[in-house]
Amino acid sequence: MILVTSAWLSVGLSSAKADFLTGSWTATDVQGPLSPPSYGLRLDGFFGGTDPVLFHFQNVTFNAFADGTANLQGLITIAAYDNPGLPGTNVGDQWELNVWFEATGAGNPAFANYVIDTNLNGPELTDLSSPGDTALLRTTTSDNTPSTFQVGVGADGVLGAFDYSNIFGAAGSVDFLHSLGDEDHGQWTNTGVDEFAMLLNNGGINPTPEPGTLTLGLLGVLGLGLFGWRRRCFRGLHAQ
Repeated sequence: MILVTSAWLSVGLSSAKADFLTGSWTATDVQGPLSPPSYGLRLDGFFGGTDPVLFHFQNVTFNAFADGTANLQGLITIAAYDNPGLPGTNVGDQWELNVWFEATGAGNPAFANYVIDTNLNGPELTDLSSPGDTALLRTTTSDNTPSTFQVGVGADGVLGAFDYSNIFGAAGSVDFLHSLGDEDHGQWTNTGVDEFAMLLNNGGINPTPEPGTLTLGLLGVLGLGLFGWRRRCFRGLHAQ
């Protein structure tokens, strides 16, 4: 029984390791060249043409995991667009952001480098006022050289352009494929400045395990407790 309990705990810990949250930050806007307003995501031509669309990060979190994946998720709103009117295009209209990244060895070694995981099939953006309106995002490639989503102090040079060169944040260029309003009709688009640019503040958030990790951890603790109880009982019987 001792061997079974020990093995169970060992497997539980090793399986849980990849699920551990290694960092969690609140993602907030940068003050951009079109400021005001500030923004965390800019997509030029997102609704057609070349007009910039600025998204405000209303409640967004960036989580990094021990297995090399990361997730940027939360509520964003339209902060600026010159030709509103259609659903989802008006200032204040809400969109859901959900982007999964995977670590890559490419990019500047001074930063943690990620690329958007396109194998998950998105969508990375969903219009909450019109759920059929979605968009996919991917890490920009140019001249067959992939760029990366960088996390660190002054990430991607983008933050430096906003006078945040000494601030911890994340930034990176993207292409988008917008299901509605895309004049290129389903083609990947990068018509101008299409980028993430954000400040990352841990805000007192402590890394915590995923729910599955918590379950495995509790099972391990229960296993140790059971083992200790049986050992005490065994000693009590021999003492008699």
